[in-house]
Amino acid sequence: ALLRQPSRTPAPGGPGPGTLALFGAYDRRLPRTRLLAAGWEAAGGRVVEINEPLWPDAGDRAAAAVGGGLMGASPWRWLATQGRLWRRRGELAGADVVLVPYPGYLDMPLARLAADDAGRPLAFDPFISIHDTLVMDRGLVRAGSPQAVACALLDRLSLRLADRVLADTAAHGQYFRGFGSLKAGRVAVVPVGADDRRFAPRAAAPHPGIEVLFYGRGIPLHGVETVIGA
Repeated sequence: ALLRQPSRTPAPGGPGPGTLALFGAYDRRLPRTRLLAAGWEAAGGRVVEINEPLWPDAGDRAAAAVGGGLMGASPWRWLATQGRLWRRRGELAGADVVLVPYPGYLDMPLARLAADDAGRPLAFDPFISIHDTLVMDRGLVRAGSPQAVACALLDRLSLRLADRVLADTAAHGQYFRGFGSLKAGRVAVVPVGADDRRFAPRAAAPHPGIEVLFYGRGIPLHGVETVIGA
């Protein structure tokens, strides 16, 4: 319900949310993408993937982007990937919703054309803001520099091209609405959650103290200092 656009003609389908098409050069190894697909299937829907892998096997894409590449991918590889995705646009005809997963900022213009060609609504899961990550959070790009301006423009363009934008937290949703000048109804909060095929509750074992598991990186956004302080 969060992703459907009543103004667009739905694809034929039975009960349940229908078919979700994941479209782009996204990294299908990321937990966020796997959990969104699993959530759709758990609601009774079907997921199809139109995926042309692009991203490097290792390394930090955000840091790689500062070096002048397309978030760690060569421009020529990106162009070739976009060509392959466009040739597969016919696979969207049977979908009810098209979703561009993270990190799909560079896929959004093509995805908008492909979704319009198929007459389907387009959703985008940015997960993070490029500008906020590189400029504000990590300080890898100087505020006001041409690089910072380019990051902001790419953020705004990708957000505005989507019929629906997914956010992992209410705070991120508020940020996306303000940064992209989006109406509140265009942003939906879908928490990250956890893969219950790997993680499940178990009985608490007696323990003399408290154990804290931190899952993340040492970047400011993940708040390690706040966790330790608490």
